[in-house]
Amino acid sequence: PGTIDEPNFWNTSALTIGVNDPIDISCSSLYPSELFDAIEINTGLVCFSTNQQFLLSADDTVFKPDTAKLRILGNHNYNKVIPPIKTEQTVGFVDNSFKYSRFMELADIKREGEPMLVDTSKIVPTILPKDIDLISASRENGMVFFGKTNSDTIIGFRYLRQGENQIQQSWFKWKVNNPIKYHFAIEDTYFFLDTDDFL
Repeated sequence: PGTIDEPNFWNTSALTIGVNDPIDISCSSLYPSELFDAIEINTGLVCFSTNQQFLLSADDTVFKPDTAKLRILGNHNYNKVIPPIKTEQTVGFVDNSFKYSRFMELADIKREGEPMLVDTSKIVPTILPKDIDLISASRENGMVFFGKTNSDTIIGFRYLRQGENQIQQSWFKWKVNNPIKYHFAIEDTYFFLDTDDFL
């Protein structure tokens, strides 16, 4: 019979962190913070949980394990069914925690300090149904489209900004012949797929 090697219960531990090591980071909060979505901006990556927003960024020019930081941006409700969108200067997301959905925008996002939150749909508080599940943005035309699968109504938001000032904004509704299944905007064109599979 041969000899049996005894198992080694003492794993070697890393004493240093290298640039090529994986970035192992978590978000700590008083609320449950399971991350559902993220969107890239100039200062980092805005990450969304159902009740908080975080900014993943680096304190240095190089993003590595010892410079990566995950900071809280705000404590706002987020509908995890609809991904966030990027407009010209803001990050937009939908909050459906009330009787109607609300379209919220985070502006002036920096590594330090809180961003500015704007409830864009406040002037028309009942225009967005609670159960919307489609969103699309055309940054070139300053438009955001909302919809609900198997509904014949498309809700639009049009904005005009010059610099940091919003000069004009308006909301509108379109009614289509057949209910929609999906929609998206590419450059200057808005597309929707209806229930007859017609694009």
